[in-house]
Amino acid sequence: MRCRVYYEDTDSEGVFVIRSIKADFFTPASLGQVLEIRTQIKELRKVFVVLFQEIYCIQNASLEPMKPFKVFASEIKFGFVNRSTYSPIAIPKLFKELLSAV
Repeated sequence: MRCRVYYEDTDSEGVFVIRSIKADFFTPASLGQVLEIRTQIKELRKVFVVLFQEIYCIQNASLEPMKPFKVFASEIKFGFVNRSTYSPIAIPKLFKELLSAV
């Protein structure tokens, strides 16, 4: 798959880039299952943010009651960098406010 990044898809001051990803796959999800994605801010600093995500299967295709089980978990560290120099810069206040609302 190929895609092009357009200027309007980025912020003129800076962009988020992925610094690192730790991912754990526990069991496959199946067609028809209902999944719940839970996201938490683990750390929000001046130039980076760490998100923790978990995906749970909360309902099978049969719609019968079941105990939810974890399908996937990840920890993703995003850095905020200047879009020209790719040097780390402070995350803008508006982005920090939006991230804090997660």
